[in-house]
Amino acid sequence: MRRTILSALVAIVMCFLPVTAADVYRYDGRLAQASYNMLDENNIYTGVYVIGRDTLDQTRPGKPEVGSTVSIYIVVFDDTNTQTLLEASGQKDLSPEEFKIKANLGGATLKTFLDVYDAVSQRSVTAEIDIEFVATGKAIRATNHAHSHPPEGFFNVRSVGVGRVAVATGSIILGGENLTPEPSDFADMYEWSGFQVANP
Repeated sequence: MRRTILSALVAIVMCFLPVTAADVYRYDGRLAQASYNMLDENNIYTGVYVIGRDTLDQTRPGKPEVGSTVSIYIVVFDDTNTQTLLEASGQKDLSPEEFKIKANLGGATLKTFLDVYDAVSQRSVTAEIDIEFVATGKAIRATNHAHSHPPEGFFNVRSVGVGRVAVATGSIILGGENLTPEPSDFADMYEWSGFQVANP
């Protein structure tokens, strides 16, 4: 489990690297994510994945870009008839009040509305999210350092990430139905910080 979390930390830290190299690049952020998997008495499977993120990206001498977002993916599948009943996803920017995550990753709250597009019915539906994350594991720290020198060019990246396993409870309501009556199957919270220095 510890190795899995460390690997995930490094992967998350690296995925926030910029696509194109800048002279100096800084990236910081926190996230909380949860997944739910349920099969009811009618053999209907419901899967939900939701993630809230706070990010700060800065390329000197410009001002940092700060923002919060939520993304969600929902699938409902009839196992008996092998038919997808709903497959919806959506994303939107959040206000500071809608997504709050503690500095020590002890907990987080995500409370918002957003429109999700259902590929089956080809229409948008409003989802209501009101969930709370509570850390259940100790903080695990991972670091990453990569560099290169001429003739390849100068490139230096340093980053650190901290993660904690958690449990998420609350409601995700779609069409008047609570899709998450039980606690999450999996949830965690991450915090990362790093910088990149490179020659253009």
